[in-house]
Amino acid sequence: MGYTIMSELTSQRTTLLKTKRHVDETRQEQSRIKRIMLSIYNNKIIYKYLLIVIIILLAIANVGVIIYKIRR
Repeated sequence: MGYTIMSELTSQRTTLLKTKRHVDETRQEQSRIKRIMLSIYNNKIIYKYLLIVIIILLAIANVGVIIYKIRR
């Protein structure tokens, strides 16, 4: 009977350790994915602002060309 109890306790301990390791791995994976998602989001914001700046510069260049053609 003592062997059965010890065997059961050892089995439960092993299961708990595996579960804890799995939870730790899952938590690390979630934080890694969160960092990746934040990085993608921040890059999208940067690219959006760069696109707006390029459009503004192109508009200014077009206005300059129009003014040049009118004066010529």
